[in-house]
Amino acid sequence: MAYEQTVHLNLSLNAMQTDPADLSTPQDALTFAYGLALVTGTGASQANRHWHERMVITAGLDYALDLQEVYNDDGGDAFGNRPQFDIVRAIIIQNRNSGAGEILKVGGSLVEPWTGWVGDGSDKFIIHPGGVLLLANPSAAGYAVAVDDHNLKFDNPNAVALTLDLIIIGSDT
Repeated sequence: MAYEQTVHLNLSLNAMQTDPADLSTPQDALTFAYGLALVTGTGASQANRHWHERMVITAGLDYALDLQEVYNDDGGDAFGNRPQFDIVRAIIIQNRNSGAGEILKVGGSLVEPWTGWVGDGSDKFIIHPGGVLLLANPSAAGYAVAVDDHNLKFDNPNAVALTLDLIIIGSDT
């Protein structure tokens, strides 16, 4: 089955910094915008798969997601399939918890860790409560996934369950 895929990822930031003085208020206005557009395919700026899930990780446990055969509680994607990613073009991870210190560690799997997005298999990103990690690579290479390089680990070192949202956009070749 051939899927059609269109992705528009937009990130915008508007910030204003002021320093009130006696007779004036200097301002520094910052505007930043990033946009990623992907169309159906497997090359640069293309994707043919996406997968999303709200996950709950039990207190003190971890979970390894196999990017070579992704599934969720319902058994697959919205079409009932288990997507296989060979290239990840974008990944978004949000720690939905809000309690002080309720961090989510991502990466560092001991078995066939996915290193396409980090320098070493033991590397971990720490996402603090309410935080988001967004990585995007529209190049032809993207963030590569391989047979022996495919497990994305989520670690919950907390005494409470963690809820996270995960979105993966990519291609199988």
